[in-house]
Amino acid sequence: MGKPEGVFHDSIPGENGVGLRFRAEFFNIFNHPNFGNPNNTLNSPLFGRSTQTLASSLGSGGANSGFNPLYQIGGARSFQLALKLQF
Repeated sequence: MGKPEGVFHDSIPGENGVGLRFRAEFFNIFNHPNFGNPNNTLNSPLFGRSTQTLASSLGSGGANSGFNPLYQIGGARSFQLALKLQF
């Protein structure tokens, strides 16, 4: 999983040692494209051009093909939220 570009977290203390912890992580906040490797076939009309983003070129997220493109470098803008009850 790529590193988050923005993180917000907060702890809310409660009574008797019970507390709540909130965390929000943001990926590709600015939605900049990161292109995959360029085509390296010399006789191809696409020689030297990237035809896919890095997220698509690193795998599709199946059982044997790496992370889901949503969480790879160059994936779509996304965020995730977490709420943890601590006791």
